[in-house]
Amino acid sequence: MGRPANVPPKMNTRRPVILGLACLLPVLLAVSLLGCGSSDKKQAQGYLQAGADQIQKIQKQAAEWQHQLISTSGETDPSALKKGVEEIKVSATELTRTVDGAKAEYEKISRLNGVNDYVRYADLRSAQLDMIRDMLNKTNEYLDKKVAMFNSGDLSGLAPLEQQYSNQISSISDKIQKIESDATKFKKDKKL
Repeated sequence: MGRPANVPPKMNTRRPVILGLACLLPVLLAVSLLGCGSSDKKQAQGYLQAGADQIQKIQKQAAEWQHQLISTSGETDPSALKKGVEEIKVSATELTRTVDGAKAEYEKISRLNGVNDYVRYADLRSAQLDMIRDMLNKTNEYLDKKVAMFNSGDLSGLAPLEQQYSNQISSISDKIQKIESDATKFKKDKKL
């Protein structure tokens, strides 16, 4: 039996839908990728802020640590020196934890896509945090040697030890300041 003349042939409606979806797929993919870039930028900004918050905390803790260090520097009584050094080391441990926390925030940025300027800035901050950690380690080493000298009663090596420590810390401080300057300029130039 044939089809009446006024009824159109049966159309395959799945084919236009499939073609429509196939054409729409690249558009959806492009939009989703753009969205991810935007999302990654927002994540990078969040991590950047979290790192900056940690750096403010580091500055406060470092001021306390430095005050303790200065207060203990002239101590000549071995037991008082040892007690002061123990307090300095507790502060240094807390400071190290905060440094590590800040670095972790900046390292999160490197896992994001399409945020190269943020990654570069985070790398600068991470390098600066590594220098702060190095400074804390050098100070702990210096303090251990100083306490050992006072405990032994032989202070003949104290002046060279203090000079060596001073030179190391001065060099590290210069590097920290250079990175700070570079990071601040980069952030301003890139409007991060």
